[in-house]
Amino acid sequence: MNFRGVNVVYKDSPWLPSTPTFDSNLSFVRDDIDLLKSLGNNLVRLGVMWSGVFPREGRVDESYLTKVDDMIKLLEDNDMYVIVEPHQDELNPLFCGEGAPDWWVNKYTEGVENFPVPVQATPFEESLSGEPPSRATCDTHSSFSYIWTNDGAKAYQRLWEDGAQNGFGSYWSLVAQRYAAWPNVIGGEIFNEPFLGDVFGDPSLRDNKKADLVNLQPFYENITEIVRSATPQQSFALAFEPTWPVGNQDIDPDAILTATSGFSTLPEPNSSIYAFHYYSAPCTTDLDSYLVERLRDAKRLSAVPFASEFNLAAQSEVESALMVDVFNSFENKQISYAGWQYKSYSGSLPNGTCTGCGNSFFNEDGSSNMFFQRSMARVFASVVGGETLRVNSTGLTRYEIEYIPTIGRNTTLLVPSLWAGGVGQDNFMITIDGSRGGYNSRTTALCTEGRVVQDGVEIHSSCEVFVEVYDGDDDDKVEGASVVLTIEPIWRSNE
Repeated sequence: MNFRGVNVVYKDSPWLPSTPTFDSNLSFVRDDIDLLKSLGNNLVRLGVMWSGVFPREGRVDESYLTKVDDMIKLLEDNDMYVIVEPHQDELNPLFCGEGAPDWWVNKYTEGVENFPVPVQATPFEESLSGEPPSRATCDTHSSFSYIWTNDGAKAYQRLWEDGAQNGFGSYWSLVAQRYAAWPNVIGGEIFNEPFLGDVFGDPSLRDNKKADLVNLQPFYENITEIVRSATPQQSFALAFEPTWPVGNQDIDPDAILTATSGFSTLPEPNSSIYAFHYYSAPCTTDLDSYLVERLRDAKRLSAVPFASEFNLAAQSEVESALMVDVFNSFENKQISYAGWQYKSYSGSLPNGTCTGCGNSFFNEDGSSNMFFQRSMARVFASVVGGETLRVNSTGLTRYEIEYIPTIGRNTTLLVPSLWAGGVGQDNFMITIDGSRGGYNSRTTALCTEGRVVQDGVEIHSSCEVFVEVYDGDDDDKVEGASVVLTIEPIWRSNE
């Protein structure tokens, strides 16, 4: 299968969207799922937070996990897939972030001595008393600068060295065992944006490739061993992300992150997911070249590439067109992805954590951001009935896929009405060229109606199109020949 979707991460207690009805900033309910599906999405990268699962050492919050269960079940009931992950940025509120529970930081790290030195020359007043800085205090600097602090960097180092045995392994053992049997849970991404380590105590760790090899690789191997003691490999895939960001970004803000990791291997070759992010900076502005290098690295490691974050944003026609180009780059290279992020969630609240908290789908007044939603509304082959050879998507006007069909397996296309320019299958045209293989084909469509959720927010109609390719009677057919499937909106084909 192929996957495209969004991140859903709630960075403060209760660690999961809990608003029972639709809200443009806070909810994740049936209306939200229907909206995502109507734009051609089939995946959610879901924050299942370490602090939510283990609010106290050794104590599991079953009520939290039951709410996670309910959300994953709602996604399953609506044919949406999930990758779970314990999201973090800047590790803990002591370092102006979130992720690791307070008990873990207090017990297993050195805490704070002079935070946020050297981001500024003197410590925060709250930090001097051992308290987490307020949001107002944290907002005095960029949230992402706080990884570049003596205290923050040392805390990450302790996690890489001891975390698998001291708490984090227990989180992954429980989460993997709980969700491995769920048919819509693909697996889990071990760690989000893993910082290099104690770059002040050991400046050689500023080399991303070295930090990947000496810090992350053994950490990932230890976590994998713990997970596999509870869950078989085939039922719960694991995703591994290289270090982030570039190792000397605090010294040279223009430094560019290498798109080749330093891993010599991943724990489970041929079944691992190679997760990576794309933001510029620290990445090059040349997305296509970046993706080519990431693909090459994933192939070297015998892993499946997955872009688990990149920026979702469009506030004008120009930005909408640029967003279309970004989606094209991923999809034409057959890279599944989850954009950052669906809603602001707790970052929209007065004292909520805002370590990257933009709202891409909705405007400040709660109405739909149609500049963005139109850019994301695009045809997508979620299932290909055979071996994909190439994809050529122009985003808004044409989608073409060439594949060697497996007889008996259907191809499934997600077709948003925002893309087709109208409701129902009469608004798009599918052509299937299987002449070289002597193939015949037939299509069926299942379309849903749109509806208004609230003033300014509408779920548009969409169709699932099922394409069946079967053997014909042509004696001159070429065995193993490919099929070219093309879909265009009627308004476009009549131009």
